[in-house]
Amino acid sequence: MLIAHFKKDFMKYSLLLACCALVACNQTESTQKDTPSPGQSLVAESIAAHGGIEKWRNNGQLQFRWKYHMTDKGAVVDSTQTVDPKTLAVTHTVPGNDTRFGMVNGKAWIHPADASFGPPPPRFWALTPTYFIGI
Repeated sequence: MLIAHFKKDFMKYSLLLACCALVACNQTESTQKDTPSPGQSLVAESIAAHGGIEKWRNNGQLQFRWKYHMTDKGAVVDSTQTVDPKTLAVTHTVPGNDTRFGMVNGKAWIHPADASFGPPPPRFWALTPTYFIGI
C-alpha cells in the first residue's frame, strides 16, 4: 500500500517537476509579461492546490536523508539534506566523514575544498533530492 502511494505521489511530483522544467526552458521576455503559458498556469494551479507558495515557504526547514543507489554506476549517493524553503539554500552532510556540500544563491560549494563527492558532482546533487522528495 505504501509503495503504491509513493509511486502515485512520485508520478504526480515528477509531472510537476517536468512542467516546471518545461516552463523554465521555454520562457521568453514576451511570455513573462503577457498571459501565462499553459505550463505556467499548470504549475501555478498545482502550487495553489497544495496550500500556496507562502505555506511552503513558512513550513520551516526541511531535512531528510537521501540514499540513492546508482546500480548502473555501482555507486551510492548518501547524504542528509537540510533545505531552507524560502531561499532554497541547501546543505548536505555525508554520514561518516566531514564532507559537506550544498548551494547558496545559485552557487554550489563543497567543504573541504579538495573533497570529492560523486558521481555526479555536488552541483547536480545539491537540489535534486529536494525537487524529487521535498517539494
